[in-house]
Amino acid sequence: MGQSVNGLLYGVRVDGAWNLLSDDSGNEARGLLSMCPVKGLECDENCNVVGFWVAVRNGDENGVIDLEEPVALDAIATTQPYAKALAKAAKQWAKFSKWAASRSLVMPAPTLWLTVTEVA
Repeated sequence: MGQSVNGLLYGVRVDGAWNLLSDDSGNEARGLLSMCPVKGLECDENCNVVGFWVAVRNGDENGVIDLEEPVALDAIATTQPYAKALAKAAKQWAKFSKWAASRSLVMPAPTLWLTVTEVA
């Protein structure tokens, strides 16, 4: 079991979207989000928010930046390296949203969430 840490996730609140992560029998490999061709789509620790990580405390092996430098929440979009990471997450979200719509799943507009995830 890993350590719970804070992170910034660009996405939408879906409150317990386990049904998006697996099929009716609990098979994660066949869930809608598991089939998504856009790399990096994840949910937070309790699967309340689905999206793309902008920054996570202690970083991530998938290239997500370390949430180590203090930044005002209203300045994330203009402060590096967060601005670049947020722009990347927004591009990933646009691709995901288009893919989801092709499967009749219309996603609401994303926003930036301060949430919790688990790291090794």
